[in-house]
Amino acid sequence: MKKLYSLILIACLCVLAACGQETSKEESKADESNKKVEAETTKEKAEKEEPQEEKAQSEEKKASSDEPFNDKVQQEDIGERSVVFTKENLDLKHSFDGLNLNVEAIQTSIVKLDEERKEFHENQDEIGVISIKTSVENTSDKEIQYYPGSEKFMGEDGLGVIASMKYPGFIISEAMKPGEKAEGYYIFVVTKEAVEDWKSGTLTVPTPFSNNEPVGKEFVTPIPLNGESDSQSTSSSNEKTSSDQVFADGIIEDNLGKKEVLYTKTGLDTKQKTGDVEVTVKGIQTAKLTVNDVYKENFEQDNLNVVTLDLEATNTGKESVQFDLRSASLDVNGSTAYLPESQLSDTSLSDEVKPNEKINGYLVFLVDPHDYKNFKEMKYTVRGPQSLDFKERLGDKISLDIPFEQ
Repeated sequence: MKKLYSLILIACLCVLAACGQETSKEESKADESNKKVEAETTKEKAEKEEPQEEKAQSEEKKASSDEPFNDKVQQEDIGERSVVFTKENLDLKHSFDGLNLNVEAIQTSIVKLDEERKEFHENQDEIGVISIKTSVENTSDKEIQYYPGSEKFMGEDGLGVIASMKYPGFIISEAMKPGEKAEGYYIFVVTKEAVEDWKSGTLTVPTPFSNNEPVGKEFVTPIPLNGESDSQSTSSSNEKTSSDQVFADGIIEDNLGKKEVLYTKTGLDTKQKTGDVEVTVKGIQTAKLTVNDVYKENFEQDNLNVVTLDLEATNTGKESVQFDLRSASLDVNGSTAYLPESQLSDTSLSDEVKPNEKINGYLVFLVDPHDYKNFKEMKYTVRGPQSLDFKERLGDKISLDIPFEQ
């Protein structure tokens, strides 16, 4: 009998244990199922939210890039306009000794002209438009005459255009008083093919005037086009330059190629007198040059190194002299002399210099990349000034040391 009770007790315990295991398994499965449902719900929610965020970003990008600038072309409503490329926040700045200019944005577009407009564009069906948003501010204490309309834009193929007279997008009719600001658009009408093919260009803004005297130096800067997002900020030879700014020499002004800066040293005061003329090396920049395809036949090599000097000469005497800062050489390591590239250098480097006046500009030298690797020391050597009739040399040849690091 005791045996029987024991067997019954054991059987009951086994049944209870089995029920407990089943309950535990069911609760575990329920927990796992809940977690799985929760995870799938979170995943579905994330998948739903992610496209919405992407869509919002896409719509925001589309709104900012596909909306035409409200320039003169847009206001005239000359046809159906399709935006090709927009680059905001360029922030390319330049100071004309008190007139501060800022190139803020660039947009290219193609306009399918209305019938009545075709006769104004040589009966073309479509035109290309380059519109550059710009602002200026007179921070000086004098009036400055700046009248937009003669800006130049140079494409990669060597074709240059002047700001459109048909669609003047930036109008200043009177001299700017101290503290005055103005903004507008430099508009360049080009071909449809230019807008489609050009990947970069060069903008040149002429020098303004004050009391019939030029103020500062013209502004030359590369401009990105057609999806090329990186732009090079530049510096003219009359202003301070940071290490990432490209000297606006003839290579940049004529858009002959792209320069990758290797070394820059500005704010120099390396000077020496020859006769009554004091010569100053104000800065040096070296760079790798990649020549644009259309100009490759004009260069012996597609890839070169460039040495650009920022120079100035001041006549401290009482008589006018003729001086040529290009009549010079770049002496390297005391053994090799390079002659300057006159066509790539500023023409202002050679001129009559009146008493207490100066000439300045960029002088360019082209160097083989293999030779450049061995550069350690550089000197700028220039001949002395001459009389105005070129018959008499009025100073000796001088050499100035140029700081340089690889």
